[in-house]
Amino acid sequence: MADRAWNELKWSGSPWKKNKEEIQKATEELKIAGEKYFASVPFPEVEKLVGKQMLKTYMGYIPQEQRINIFKVIDSICRCLL
Repeated sequence: MADRAWNELKWSGSPWKKNKEEIQKATEELKIAGEKYFASVPFPEVEKLVGKQMLKTYMGYIPQEQRINIFKVIDSICRCLL
């Protein structure tokens, strides 16, 4: 379900051009898939530590102007978490 939603947003061009209901539905499906995944992780604290380190490593290798758009969100909202 979430894979289909992600692919629709990913390949449809700008997700902002899709109508609001489709975006909401895709967001809900991704949220449910994320909750299922994280419920299956045996050591969530390790997962968080590894994820943070991976983001730091990526940010160290890729210049800011070449990063994918999600890093604008990460920089603005989650910078304190890294």
